[in-house]
Amino acid sequence: MSLKDHFIGKVLWNVLALLIATSLFALGDYFLGSANLEKLVNISSYVLIALTIPMFGYLLWQRWQTHTQKLHAAKWKQRISAIADSTDEPWEDYTFDDFCELMDDSELERTIEFLEQMPKGQRRVSTAYAEVLKKYGGPL
Repeated sequence: MSLKDHFIGKVLWNVLALLIATSLFALGDYFLGSANLEKLVNISSYVLIALTIPMFGYLLWQRWQTHTQKLHAAKWKQRISAIADSTDEPWEDYTFDDFCELMDDSELERTIEFLEQMPKGQRRVSTAYAEVLKKYGGPL
Protein backbone atom coordinates (compact mmCIF):
# COMPACT_ATOMS: atom_id res chain seq x y z
CA MET A 1 0.00 0.00 0.00
CA SER A 2 1.46 3.33 -1.00
CA LEU A 3 1.59 6.41 1.19
CA LYS A 4 -1.01 8.10 -1.02
CA ASP A 5 -3.46 5.19 -0.62
CA HIS A 6 -2.89 5.18 3.14
CA PHE A 7 -3.57 8.92 3.36
CA ILE A 8 -6.73 8.66 1.24
CA GLY A 9 -7.96 5.77 3.39
CA LYS A 10 -7.45 7.78 6.60
CA VAL A 11 -9.27 10.78 5.12
CA LEU A 12 -12.20 8.60 4.06
CA TRP A 13 -12.45 7.03 7.54
CA ASN A 14 -12.39 10.49 9.15
CA VAL A 15 -15.12 11.76 6.82
CA LEU A 16 -17.21 8.67 7.54
CA ALA A 17 -16.79 9.12 11.31
CA LEU A 18 -17.77 12.79 11.02
CA LEU A 19 -20.89 11.89 9.03
CA ILE A 20 -21.91 9.27 11.59
CA ALA A 21 -21.35 11.60 14.55
CA THR A 22 -23.25 14.45 12.87
CA SER A 23 -26.13 12.13 12.04
CA LEU A 24 -26.31 10.83 15.60
CA PHE A 25 -26.39 14.33 17.07
CA ALA A 26 -29.05 15.40 14.57
CA LEU A 27 -31.17 12.38 15.50
CA GLY A 28 -30.59 13.09 19.18
CA ASP A 29 -31.72 16.69 18.77
CA TYR A 30 -34.80 15.57 16.86
CA PHE A 31 -35.87 12.89 19.34
CA LEU A 32 -34.61 14.34 22.64
CA GLY A 33 -34.81 18.09 22.17
CA SER A 34 -32.07 20.65 22.85
CA ALA A 35 -32.01 20.32 26.66
CA ASN A 36 -31.67 16.55 26.65
CA LEU A 37 -29.18 16.75 23.82
CA GLU A 38 -26.87 18.82 26.04
CA LYS A 39 -27.08 16.10 28.69
CA LEU A 40 -26.25 13.51 26.03
CA VAL A 41 -23.25 15.57 24.91
CA ASN A 42 -22.02 15.85 28.52
CA ILE A 43 -22.39 12.12 29.09
CA SER A 44 -20.63 11.32 25.80
CA SER A 45 -17.74 13.62 26.74
CA TYR A 46 -17.28 11.68 30.02
CA VAL A 47 -17.37 8.41 28.09
CA LEU A 48 -14.81 9.78 25.65
CA ILE A 49 -12.50 10.76 28.50
CA ALA A 50 -12.93 7.33 30.08
CA LEU A 51 -12.04 5.64 26.78
CA THR A 52 -9.06 7.89 26.13
CA ILE A 53 -7.09 6.57 29.10
CA PRO A 54 -7.07 2.89 27.99
CA MET A 55 -6.43 3.91 24.38
CA PHE A 56 -3.41 5.95 25.47
CA GLY A 57 -2.14 3.01 27.51
CA TYR A 58 -2.56 0.70 24.51
CA LEU A 59 -0.62 3.10 22.28
CA LEU A 60 2.22 3.24 24.80
CA TRP A 61 2.24 -0.56 25.02
CA GLN A 62 2.39 -0.82 21.21
CA ARG A 63 5.29 1.62 21.08
CA TRP A 64 7.13 -0.36 23.76
CA GLN A 65 6.57 -3.62 21.85
CA THR A 66 7.91 -2.08 18.64
CA HIS A 67 10.95 -0.74 20.49
CA THR A 68 11.77 -4.11 22.06
CA GLN A 69 11.32 -5.88 18.70
CA LYS A 70 13.76 -3.45 17.08
CA LEU A 71 16.32 -4.03 19.85
CA HIS A 72 15.90 -7.80 19.54
CA ALA A 73 16.34 -7.61 15.76
CA ALA A 74 19.42 -5.41 16.15
CA LYS A 75 21.08 -8.11 18.28
CA TRP A 76 20.37 -10.73 15.60
CA LYS A 77 21.64 -8.40 12.86
CA GLN A 78 24.86 -7.92 14.75
CA ARG A 79 25.35 -11.65 15.27
CA ILE A 80 24.63 -12.54 11.66
CA SER A 81 26.65 -9.65 10.20
CA ALA A 82 29.69 -10.73 12.20
CA ILE A 83 29.63 -14.13 10.44
CA ALA A 84 28.14 -13.45 6.99
CA ASP A 85 30.00 -12.07 3.99
CA SER A 86 26.79 -10.92 2.26
CA THR A 87 23.46 -9.90 3.78
CA ASP A 88 21.57 -8.85 0.63
CA GLU A 89 17.87 -9.81 0.46
CA PRO A 90 17.93 -13.03 2.48
CA TRP A 91 14.25 -13.80 1.95
CA GLU A 92 12.02 -12.80 -1.00
CA ASP A 93 11.60 -9.01 -1.15
CA TYR A 94 12.51 -8.31 2.46
CA THR A 95 15.56 -6.35 3.50
CA PHE A 96 18.04 -7.72 5.99
CA ASP A 97 16.42 -5.59 8.72
CA ASP A 98 12.96 -7.01 7.94
CA PHE A 99 14.39 -10.51 7.86
CA CYS A 100 15.83 -10.17 11.37
CA GLU A 101 12.57 -8.69 12.70
CA LEU A 102 10.16 -11.17 11.10
CA MET A 103 11.93 -14.49 11.41
CA ASP A 104 11.61 -16.71 14.43
CA ASP A 105 14.61 -17.01 16.75
CA SER A 106 15.01 -20.70 15.91
CA GLU A 107 15.16 -19.92 12.18
CA LEU A 108 17.74 -17.22 12.77
CA GLU A 109 19.81 -19.56 14.94
CA ARG A 110 19.67 -22.26 12.25
CA THR A 111 20.69 -19.68 9.65
CA ILE A 112 23.74 -18.82 11.77
CA GLU A 113 24.58 -22.53 12.03
CA PHE A 114 24.51 -22.90 8.25
CA LEU A 115 26.57 -19.72 7.82
CA GLU A 116 29.24 -21.10 10.14
CA GLN A 117 29.41 -24.31 8.06
CA MET A 118 30.01 -22.38 4.80
CA PRO A 119 33.54 -21.55 3.66
CA LYS A 120 34.72 -18.00 4.33
CA GLY A 121 34.14 -15.67 1.41
CA GLN A 122 30.96 -17.53 0.38
CA ARG A 123 28.82 -16.94 3.46
CA ARG A 124 25.62 -15.46 2.08
CA VAL A 125 22.55 -15.13 4.31
CA SER A 126 20.22 -15.85 1.37
CA THR A 127 21.97 -19.16 0.67
CA ALA A 128 22.03 -20.14 4.34
CA TYR A 129 18.36 -19.33 4.79
CA ALA A 130 17.49 -21.30 1.64
CA GLU A 131 19.24 -24.29 3.24
CA VAL A 132 17.24 -23.75 6.45
CA LEU A 133 14.01 -23.78 4.42
CA LYS A 134 15.07 -26.95 2.58
CA LYS A 135 15.97 -28.80 5.73
CA TYR A 136 13.33 -27.58 8.19
CA GLY A 137 10.52 -26.28 5.97
CA GLY A 138 9.18 -22.80 5.29
CA PRO A 139 7.99 -20.15 7.70
CA LEU A 140 4.63 -20.70 9.35
